[in-house]
Amino acid sequence: MHVETNRSALIQVEAKLDPWPRAVSYNIAMVLLAVLATSSTGCRRESETDRWQAAAAELQEQREATESTDAQVDQTGDTSSNAWNVMVQSVDNGLGHTIEYSGDLTTDQVKQLQGLSQLRHLKLTGEVDRSVIDTLPSLSSLQTLYLAQVPVDETDITHLTACQSLDTINLPTADFNDDALAALAQLPRLELLRIGSPRVTAQGFGNLQLSKSLRFLHVIEVPVDEAVLEHVMNIQQLESFYADGANAQSLDWETVFKSRPDLHVHVNQVHDDRDPQRGHDESEE
Repeated sequence: MHVETNRSALIQVEAKLDPWPRAVSYNIAMVLLAVLATSSTGCRRESETDRWQAAAAELQEQREATESTDAQVDQTGDTSSNAWNVMVQSVDNGLGHTIEYSGDLTTDQVKQLQGLSQLRHLKLTGEVDRSVIDTLPSLSSLQTLYLAQVPVDETDITHLTACQSLDTINLPTADFNDDALAALAQLPRLELLRIGSPRVTAQGFGNLQLSKSLRFLHVIEVPVDEAVLEHVMNIQQLESFYADGANAQSLDWETVFKSRPDLHVHVNQVHDDRDPQRGHDESEE
């Protein structure tokens, strides 16, 4: 009932903001509804907040699905550029905290990220100039970083670790070494790490044992052997380990399941039948 009530309220608030650009009105509606919910109910239980956020996300997804496909088809056209500018302006004005963009970005567009201190979530899935790495230290509130097509290497890691508030890092095309993982392990809030670096070895996974906060680890085409599994099992607070590619299927997973029955495991996108956590729902997929 909370989901339906809050979704209805969100739609009503957005309707009053119809003259505004869509992305801006949505962010304003989110802010106003959050204030309304806090003032009327006081301290909201975490479960209710999660439901409300899920309803808001569903509404946004429905809206995007029904929009004109021009922005999706022609990501280099005026519509796409305008969408990027609106998102950047929204964060700069304090009306939003998220930039999620699937188009390609030029160097000049990337420069617009510089100094967006209120940006919390950055998800870029198109081709992006590597200069995006240089903007990261100025994003002091950044919590989520997803760069789908940026080959981040060890020389870039100091820019990432400058963002001490990062809790989610998704770099499927990264290409860094073991020292980079040692640096990432020092991030005090890092909970989810998804990487695709082929140069990482067992020593790198050993470095991850230094992390006190890492709960979800997903590696893609990263060489995984028995030594790697030993280090993974020793990350005591780890709740989930996904391994895709690099002959991961042939390893001794039975030992992992016996040693860490609490660990949720997927191998090559499949949940192993022997995993005691097979019935567990994984939220980060």
